[in-house]
Parts: sequence; structure tokens; C-alpha cells
Amino acid sequence: HMTDILNDVLSISKLEEGKITAVLEDFNVKEFISLLVNELRSLLKKGQQINYSHSGNEKIILDQKILKNILFNLVSNAIKFSPEGKQIEVFTEVNNSKFILKIKDHGMGISQEDQQHLFERFFRGQNVINIQGTGLGLNIVTKYVEMLNGEIDFKSELEKGTTFTITLPVQKK
Repeated sequence: HMTDILNDVLSISKLEEGKITAVLEDFNVKEFISLLVNELRSLLKKGQQINYSHSGNEKIILDQKILKNILFNLVSNAIKFSPEGKQIEVFTEVNNSKFILKIKDHGMGISQEDQQHLFERFFRGQNVINIQGTGLGLNIVTKYVEMLNGEIDFKSELEKGTTFTITLPVQKK
């Protein structure tokens, strides 16, 4: 847990100091996300599953390391804040102008009161006080998304789950 906290604080610090820069690479996003999803399966609670689907082009130019950090953070949150036996859905799409990543869980959801503070540093929702975390993850994700000139959005309802949507511009060769 201490290592996770330290890594989060270091990530924030490096992002704010401009020490992290995007390294754009041409890769198959469907294969890449499939490998990452397989890695994340080791974190699943009893009966949880991750379902991944992709539509559109599979080749993309993007920073793999940043994409991995975004995906790991959002999926590990979905696992952490969902009960046993619930599915987590990961969906990617590449079209002419954008790359879309959606992570949907069927967990505890985020209250209306907490939603306005969700991306603030060290913020933790009232309904997750007993679950380990730093309150830095979504702040880090937001900074990565901004760095790639993208957008982050979410929809959530208490006891019904949360869907995060990341939209990034498609890079051209």
C-alpha cells in the first residue's frame, strides 16, 4: 500500500513538473488492450470478470505507457469498487478522428454530491472510506488525458455502477 501511495505522489509530481512527455508509437490497440486486460485479471475478486471488445481500426498512434496507466487505474478502480460476481466491461473504438476507451462497472457508484469533486487530488467518496486508496488515481488519469489533448467523462448512479469514457484524438502518421 505504501508503494502505491509513493508511486501516485511521484506520478503527480512528475506530471506537474513536465517531466513526463508523450512518446507516440504505432501499435495494434486491440492486441495491446487485450494483453493489459489479461494482466488485470489477477486483481479480480471472486466471480468478477472483465469483458473486452473493440470496434473500428486496430492500428493507432499513441503513447502506450500513458494508455496503460490510464487503463490500469480505471480498471483497478472498477474491480475495487465492485462487489464479487460483477462484470467489468472494457470497450475501445478507433474511428477517423478519435480513440475511445470506456470502462463500465456495476459497483457501488458515486453519489451526486461526490461527483463534483471526483477528479480533485486526495478526494475520496463518502461511500468508499473503508476501501484502501489514495484519492490520487483519477487526478493522475485526468492529467494524462489532458496531456494527450483528450477528454474524460463519466456517468454514475449509486448502487448501479459507473462508466468512464476517455476520448483521445487519433494521431496521424
